Amino acid sequence: MGLQPQLRLKQDIATRWHSTYFMMRRFTEVKEPLISTLALVNTQLTALSLEEWKIINEACEVLQPFEEVTVELSSERFVADSKAILMARGLQRVTAHRQRRSSIHKPVREMINILMAELTKRFGGIEQVNVLVEAVILDLRFKKTCIHS
Repeated sequence: MGLQPQLRLKQDIATRWHSTYFMMRRFTEVKEPLISTLALVNTQLTALSLEEWKIINEACEVLQPFEEVTVELSSERFVADSKAILMARGLQRVTAHRQRRSSIHKPVREMINILMAELTKRFGGIEQVNVLVEAVILDLRFKKTCIHS
């Protein structure tokens, strides 16, 4: 359908959380060709509703910051401990912001609630880990922007 370069669908892999994000994002990128192809190839298959497409878009928006943090932390040869607190708090803030939106579909709201609960459970006391706090204090990248007297 004129898409250049030709894009293929991505498959979800149970052991890779971000594969679901990539799969849904690709769905949105090839929405029109996907709908057309499914209508021609398998007429028995029920197409996604407009509401379901909106849910996929919302889920992608929610998961995008998690993917960005994953890429950031994976891109370094050695993960910088000094980024752990900032990344965890950043994810908590952006997820809490989305949690306060009233126009989110129920399945996405449920996903956000689970993400917030897991972020709180896993990173709730991250500032209490002395090694991480010291790493932030000693990291010159954060000296001017994050540490205030």
